[in-house]
Amino acid sequence: MSKSELISVIVPAYNSESTIIETLESIANQTYKNIELIVCSDKSTDKTDEIVQNWINSKTNRVEANHPRLLCQASNIGLTRNLNEAIKLSQGDWIKIIAADDILMPECIEILYKECKENQADIAFGNVIRFSTNESGDRETHGDQDKNIIARYFTLDRDEFFKELVRKCFLQAPAAMISKQVFFETGGFDERYRLMEDWPFWLKCSKLGKKFSYIDKEVVWYRIHSKSISTIKYRGIKNQILNQISIDRINFDYDYRLKHIESTLERINIINLYLASRVRNSWIGGTYLYYIMRMANPLTLINMFTKPRFNK
Repeated sequence: MSKSELISVIVPAYNSESTIIETLESIANQTYKNIELIVCSDKSTDKTDEIVQNWINSKTNRVEANHPRLLCQASNIGLTRNLNEAIKLSQGDWIKIIAADDILMPECIEILYKECKENQADIAFGNVIRFSTNESGDRETHGDQDKNIIARYFTLDRDEFFKELVRKCFLQAPAAMISKQVFFETGGFDERYRLMEDWPFWLKCSKLGKKFSYIDKEVVWYRIHSKSISTIKYRGIKNQILNQISIDRINFDYDYRLKHIESTLERINIINLYLASRVRNSWIGGTYLYYIMRMANPLTLINMFTKPRFNK
């Protein structure tokens, strides 16, 4: 396998002073060496920036391709915008994003890059191992993924894959590698979601027909703790996020299905549900009219409460 392509590893950080060194060391220890490292700090208020800069000054020779860079935001702009700005500055052909509290396994980049190239994929996923650190500093794992269920999603055709993704985000962002070209074609992460980059982005990629691939190998240690980005994603803005996702899921399915179905009745049904969803969020009595419109429409194709295809 050729190792000529540059891969940009981007580390979004916010008040990560206690974990980021372990993350950076895992990047420096990758078996794939042609990497560019960008740490983008979203106006951290602890010693994250100082710690990263000291590490860069002392460890530059261990990241071979390009001098590691620290991008410090002037204000707290949110995860999605922070990532978009770092991606614009990156020089790599592929993007690997890893949070400042997670850890790459030594062959992570090599495994995902090989999966992308061999399967001509735009985005490749592996598995994560969820863990926390106890008082002694030892790692404790938290449950196993149901790999059979994850793998089955990737056997679906394009339409079915999209339908399931509308219902549930089964893709694991920490274990993903993405072609930089995909960011150009999709416009990057949706900045309306300050703390959620993955699900809306996967929907856009799937809608555009991007190829997703999966390899059944562990590639990332995924940390679980109260200060992690994944833990605080919904804190304080949970209802706002879920409300916008609900609208976007309807919009994605509405737009996509109208281009792929022929039945007039089904088209009318989709339009009806789309209008109902907009009414629901436009005025205080909209919720009641929404359910009336749904009950009056027996051919409903999109059920936001439908369970995903694959369950344990």
